[in-house]
Amino acid sequence: EMDKVVEYVRGVPVVARWVAVVVGVSGWLSHVPAAARWVAGSFALVPASTSSRLYLWNIVTTICIANNAFTGTTAAATSLTFGRWIEDVWGPRHLLLYLTAVAAAAGLALYLDLVLLYILSRADSLLFQPTPGALGLVSALLVAVKQLIPDHLLGTTLHPDIALPAKYLPIMWLLFCAALALLQAIALPELVFAVICLPFAWLYLRFVQQLPGRHRGDTTDTFAFKTFFPEPIQYVALQRRYTKRMPFPFTVVPNFPQNTGRYSHRPSIRSTPSRASTWTPD
Repeated sequence: EMDKVVEYVRGVPVVARWVAVVVGVSGWLSHVPAAARWVAGSFALVPASTSSRLYLWNIVTTICIANNAFTGTTAAATSLTFGRWIEDVWGPRHLLLYLTAVAAAAGLALYLDLVLLYILSRADSLLFQPTPGALGLVSALLVAVKQLIPDHLLGTTLHPDIALPAKYLPIMWLLFCAALALLQAIALPELVFAVICLPFAWLYLRFVQQLPGRHRGDTTDTFAFKTFFPEPIQYVALQRRYTKRMPFPFTVVPNFPQNTGRYSHRPSIRSTPSRASTWTPD
């Protein structure tokens, strides 16, 4: 079995493979006190070290650091499966640029947030507590999966009839991270980093990503920000947007064009494929 695992890892493209190795090793080293202090102090985001020691690289490298074996293994498995497939589609240079850009933007935003909270609360732990960002790595990879296969169902090994919609993987992941935070399995700054990685990943792919034909950004309707949320939430938001423009209490439904004296048009979120395909990562 171990030989099969090693053979699989060797078959993973270079960026996804090394990201998985680094984040997985950091997670397991977190249980070795001496190694954990060195790894967290040098490569995880520590605002005090970033400012006083000029450890500026930890704003970017924190995305590959895990605080325990569970988060490290989860992030490594995500990179070995989804990251492998993304790199096959994009290429190593594009994947590395994407992860670096998301890590830098999210790391800088978290750094500024922690400094501001310290100014307001004077809690020293905000400046000196390392914040590993492996959960944010998973967020970034799942946003890329959503962009590439928004209408696919991803098969699971739990049951042949259980499949997860790719377009909802990022929000499902954040809900899982929130549950971990409620159970005190992860620190609050780790949850914040996982959350802010999602909009930064979306912004990069929506407006910055270089596409074939000298186009920048994925402006398709299937990658609009509202599509991160289930259709009922999108519909309620659309209803509120239209009704907010009209004087209360005279109108309680959107004023769509009329046909034969009745409202014949209804807000449409987007077309739904007649048949969703199922895809399972190699």
